[in-house]
Amino acid sequence: KALVKVGNYSLRDKVVLDIGCNQGGCLVEIGDQIKFGIGVDVNPELINCANRMASHFHKRNLTFYTYDVDAQNGDFDTMLTFLPYKKPNIIFLLAVCQWIVNWKSLITWCYHNSLHLLFEDNGNKQQQKEHQHLLDQLYGAENVVDLRCRENGRVLLLCSKMKKSL
Repeated sequence: KALVKVGNYSLRDKVVLDIGCNQGGCLVEIGDQIKFGIGVDVNPELINCANRMASHFHKRNLTFYTYDVDAQNGDFDTMLTFLPYKKPNIIFLLAVCQWIVNWKSLITWCYHNSLHLLFEDNGNKQQQKEHQHLLDQLYGAENVVDLRCRENGRVLLLCSKMKKSL
């Protein structure tokens, strides 16, 4: 199989936390390449589907949990208890922040709990501007790479705390 990459970042043998995982499709797709994947979503029906897909496709390194980000009041550390490792190598935050009230706290938490963040923005122009500003503040604009996957107003960004690793 081809090596799974996001820009120049390899997902091979990485621990991935997917916040707002929906039915788990992203993790199931890359499950053979990563070390471990945890997906969380507010909708228990989607989580049931994700766990069933992981089981059906024999992805024993994937687990999915119901988790309401907005109910946490900025304390998201419970997500770390779902991981068999101390912290994830990369967090996926794909098309989530425009739906979350405390998105600033969540992005900041991601920054403090992983070296890398894959961020998809499909909010309106003002939301995207605000999200981009916070990402640039946290990671430094030079470490927020636009992956040029722009479609229907969506933007895909790879953020890294490691300078020049991208």
